[in-house]
Amino acid sequence: MAYTELIKNFERIRDYMREFYVYGFKSRDEYDKKSARSYDNERRRIESYLGEYMGFHQSEKGKNVFLSIDSRSVSHNPLYSVLKSKSFTDGDITLHFILFDILHSPEVALSLSDITAKIDSEYLSSFSEPMVFDESTVRKKLKEYVASGQWNVTGSAYENGDVNVPSPEALFRNILLGNNYFEKNFGKRSCDIFLPDCFGFGYALPSIMRHANLKGFTTQKLTWGSAYGVPFDIGKWYGVDGNYVYANTNPRSYDKTLTKVRENEDVVKKLNENEQYSLNMTAIFHGVGDRGGAPKEPSVKTVCDEIKLNDTSDIEVLSAPADKIFHDIDALPEDIKQKLPVWNNELVMTNHAVGGYTSRAVGKRWNRRNEEIADMAERACVTATAICGYEYPQETLTRAWKRVIAHQFHDDLPGTSVQRAYRRSWNDYAMSLNQFTNEYEGAAKSIASNLDTSFVKGVAVVVNNPMEYERTGVVTVKIPSNLCGRNMTVLDKEE
Repeated sequence: MAYTELIKNFERIRDYMREFYVYGFKSRDEYDKKSARSYDNERRRIESYLGEYMGFHQSEKGKNVFLSIDSRSVSHNPLYSVLKSKSFTDGDITLHFILFDILHSPEVALSLSDITAKIDSEYLSSFSEPMVFDESTVRKKLKEYVASGQWNVTGSAYENGDVNVPSPEALFRNILLGNNYFEKNFGKRSCDIFLPDCFGFGYALPSIMRHANLKGFTTQKLTWGSAYGVPFDIGKWYGVDGNYVYANTNPRSYDKTLTKVRENEDVVKKLNENEQYSLNMTAIFHGVGDRGGAPKEPSVKTVCDEIKLNDTSDIEVLSAPADKIFHDIDALPEDIKQKLPVWNNELVMTNHAVGGYTSRAVGKRWNRRNEEIADMAERACVTATAICGYEYPQETLTRAWKRVIAHQFHDDLPGTSVQRAYRRSWNDYAMSLNQFTNEYEGAAKSIASNLDTSFVKGVAVVVNNPMEYERTGVVTVKIPSNLCGRNMTVLDKEE
């Protein structure tokens, strides 16, 4: 069946062109690039792109322009010439359509290397002309989408992890690793923690977030059995040190396909609730959560259709990244922000989560041991670098930390994964423990070898206390066999 679309006031074709970086038809009044003559030139240019697909009607109201494309006879994308005319190479165009074909499905959750391998094995093999896309090329293309607003970074963290069992140091590193990655690869940083699925949220989290320069927190998990219920729709969540972040604690389910927005009962209820605090906004989820991917097409279409009604409605609908609402709230007058509801406590879970605080205890023990040894290693390495010229092992420590943080995933560390997952995580814990221990020992030896022990009679034994306070405890020393004998004596400083 032939596809025919009437273009009223050129709005439809403009949408097509904007999608591919080129302005579409505009009326002379709308065109603000130089003169009316420039407008005529642009109009003719676009007609040249799509001339064979365009038709014209003359009516009492004037000239109508429409597109007529028969999918049965069209062998290539009609907008191909538009893309190529803007100095895009064949590779750029090919990669654009392959990426969107791979990533359109809600079921897709792929790493950069997975995407590159999929392109090579499932797409490029069909081309008669050889073509290769490496990870760097794919990353640059994705960066373009982020810069244009087609893709967004969110959540700040390296791993969508548990926030109850990990130490504050681990949570800080998770945020730093994530936002540094975003900035390096996409030129943007996120300002929020985005945890739709996590088994409760500790009292320290808002404090950690503020110290990490983040503004907002989003979850829908509290409806699954919060110990305190859902405190509010949008409000301020205070941490243990008196700092707060904005919190979106009731964005509704992450696995719904929207059929309406303005008349959605949840949206209406949330807006009415927020009016009590002079807040004229809310936010909801849609799509497929827990597996990666994106909202389904009917849900996206619903949102797009509702956005088109913004000019005629007193409710504005936006398709926005999760952190936009926090930027918008932060820009509000102080008197409105002071009215926002407050939660000053933890947000732990009940039936859905209590097992996650205790299950697979050996994994929790090894996680904690890694955090302890990592702290000791870093203190020793920083000291050795500062006073001994020791080369700080940045790459090794970061790699070991990444491995530990990866297993702080909210279905791993809490103990809710299958046994096969734990065989891998326990192995990784052991690897990181060895790396942290080796770096700790290396730095401690460097410090010890630079200490002046000339005042010691006999063999000096150097003991390192990694704590920030004096303490007593048992020290185990391995003595070489050639030093063992009757004349060995251990003295404390008072003797």
